[in-house]
Amino acid sequence: MVEIIAEFGANWNNMSTFREMVLICKEIGIKYIKLQMFEIDKVPKEIRKMWIGKGRAKYMFKFAKSLGIELFFTPMYPEAIDILEEIGVNYYKVRYIDRHNWKLYRKIMKTGKLTFVSVDDRGIMQTLYSEMFMNYDIQRIIPLLCVPDYPAEFEQYNPKYIVIGYSDHTPDFKLYNHAKRDSTFIEMHVCLDKKDAYEAKWSKSLKEIKENI
Repeated sequence: MVEIIAEFGANWNNMSTFREMVLICKEIGIKYIKLQMFEIDKVPKEIRKMWIGKGRAKYMFKFAKSLGIELFFTPMYPEAIDILEEIGVNYYKVRYIDRHNWKLYRKIMKTGKLTFVSVDDRGIMQTLYSEMFMNYDIQRIIPLLCVPDYPAEFEQYNPKYIVIGYSDHTPDFKLYNHAKRDSTFIEMHVCLDKKDAYEAKWSKSLKEIKENI
């Protein structure tokens, strides 16, 4: 059975929407939720309201934890890891654009936490062997096959190697239906309502997910 990692990304808008989305994830049976920790001055103005600092991150983590859900983050700058370690997260995610960001890797790896990494098909083995060479525990890295197109098509996900998980940017459920037969994780961009979602073209509404799984 494939586990869904619900990527809220830039789709949660405000704390009320965040809480509602978490409650629906709980109802559906989603065990993992992921958010992004970005530097506020390095993102479009439209998503700055979704900036997560220490106080907000702590509240979000505790709220999800109270429902038995593991909430974790993509730290987009090294100092975010200090905040997340203080909060007590159990997982990390490295985005595709940072797949060769060794400064970020080193800091995350020192935490000893399980880390998901978005990589392309050519980069799966390269990423694993690079980390092995650096004397990190290879079993703590879970590569997610990623097509960095927004949106992407199912046909673009054509792995040459055995795939543990996917980072899904497709607009439908073809990749999920494929992944659930032989994969462990699928990171899926989710939203409450596509009309209000910043990443609508490559996201699934939680209602759609509930109907399909």
